[in-house]
Amino acid sequence: QHTMKLAVPLVFFFASFALLGVDAGLFANTITSNAVLQRAPQRSKVFGYTLPLASVNVTFNSNLYTTQADGNGRWEVTFPPTSAGGPYQIQANDSNGQTSTIDNILFGDVFLCSGQSNMGYVLKSAFNFTELINEAVNTWNGSVRFIQIQTNRSDAVLQDSTTFDGWSIPTLFNNFQYFPAVCAFTANFTIKANGGIPLGLIASTLGGTYIEEWTPSGSDPCHYITPIMSKLYNGMIGPLNGWSISGVVWYQGEFNAEQSFRYICQLKRLVQSWRDLFKNQQLLWYQIQISSYIYSEQNDFNSLQ
Repeated sequence: QHTMKLAVPLVFFFASFALLGVDAGLFANTITSNAVLQRAPQRSKVFGYTLPLASVNVTFNSNLYTTQADGNGRWEVTFPPTSAGGPYQIQANDSNGQTSTIDNILFGDVFLCSGQSNMGYVLKSAFNFTELINEAVNTWNGSVRFIQIQTNRSDAVLQDSTTFDGWSIPTLFNNFQYFPAVCAFTANFTIKANGGIPLGLIASTLGGTYIEEWTPSGSDPCHYITPIMSKLYNGMIGPLNGWSISGVVWYQGEFNAEQSFRYICQLKRLVQSWRDLFKNQQLLWYQIQISSYIYSEQNDFNSLQ
């Protein structure tokens, strides 16, 4: 059964854990043990939350980094470019006496897999899922790690993500069987082609969704505004601000079939907005072609396939 790490407002965050006696940790919900951080030449960050304006010390690879949380309690530290490999331990402590440690951290290539139901289709439902899981366990040697973002619609960009279980290594028994199949197969192809460089897979998907839900608010060059605009971006993509990644694997489009004439414009805006979010204008974008299903004779969506 899934367990969840919840993103909550800071006041409730600290009050709840004081009452329950739970150590929530200084790191963000997506920065956990077993994570893969982006390798050189990019510079990866670790980030998290503490009390506003608290000082934070981070120890990594025998080096000490010092920073101060902002007025909302968010802190971040940028590491120098780090070659693929590991494992590493990263420790953070703040001026309030709290200490958090994450272990078994690798540096490699990080990919974000997103889209609607075709991307969300879980590995367990694939025709040969046991074969891939066995291969993942027996031949990937712990070099592929995964994390899944919980569904969350929000009217404003959240400070932190809601995740299932944090970062995990595929096993025969954990939640890898519920991970998006397309993302898992992408990893299988990639790990064989890149010589075993570690891979980190972040899945943020939801079936039956429009592209405009995954796009941040603001000026719309496509001249199309809907009430659902940006809510999934706010809850499931925007909170990843601070991550360095190699690329995106995007599989979506069916729900926009009736407005296909706008889709090219909307897709260009989505790509640019995510490159802006991850501060990488060369961010790789892998667009998966949707199926050859004929949606209707009243639109030209099939011409976009």
